[in-house]
Amino acid sequence: MRQDIRVMIADDDELARARLRRLLRRFDDMKIVGEAGSARDAMLRIEEYKPSLLFLDPTLPDYSGFEVAAALPTPRPRIIFYADPEEHWRALDAFEDHMLDYALKPASPSQLGAAMFRAHKPLSEFEEGMLTRGIRAASRGHLRFLARKDGEIKGILARQVVCFRAEDDGPTTLCTPKDLLNVRPSLDDLERRLNPDTFLRITDDRLVRLKAVDEIVEPSRGCSQVVLRNGERLELPSDRLQQLKERLRRAR
Repeated sequence: MRQDIRVMIADDDELARARLRRLLRRFDDMKIVGEAGSARDAMLRIEEYKPSLLFLDPTLPDYSGFEVAAALPTPRPRIIFYADPEEHWRALDAFEDHMLDYALKPASPSQLGAAMFRAHKPLSEFEEGMLTRGIRAASRGHLRFLARKDGEIKGILARQVVCFRAEDDGPTTLCTPKDLLNVRPSLDDLERRLNPDTFLRITDDRLVRLKAVDEIVEPSRGCSQVVLRNGERLELPSDRLQQLKERLRRAR
């Protein structure tokens, strides 16, 4: 016997949420565990309720649904983008091209059938990759990193990021020139998801934004170092040094 699917709805439109609730009652194995009307609430409640299926409005009042999806660690819940066809028509091609599950408001049972069947299976590695590429395409590259500090969620632009740092215990640290915040995806998640022409993993615990590299110091003896925009100096093994030099040449 199949287990119930834990469903969460993130949409700021109460009428749309109510319609979806009524629709989901037709599926015996769907259990709604939570709802959210903003990206901030969605982030907190996804962590609390751990849904296996997430209905996600691409446009939330504070941050986008695409930014919420990008901020979730692996394994992510299966996501159905719950989209207004007039508002999100540009994103529909990206949904189709990358085989992302979506439903157009107002949803109907026939729209949800195939997605509901897949909801019983966790995302495969292939689907995770398609989700990442689809989010990037649908958002047209305009994604902020949803990071936390002192219990608050803040949207950090890519150009503000110096690097991401893995921690021995606890969430990944996002470093800006003046601040340290936390993000939920692991460094491995971020390395897989981010554009390799923009970010490069230069050490086991550090993923840097290439344009935040201020200088490479190559002494006659000893290890070479990279100087980051926040003042940090990191030692680099020779193989990583050559890779960094090549990526910097391409990026600039």
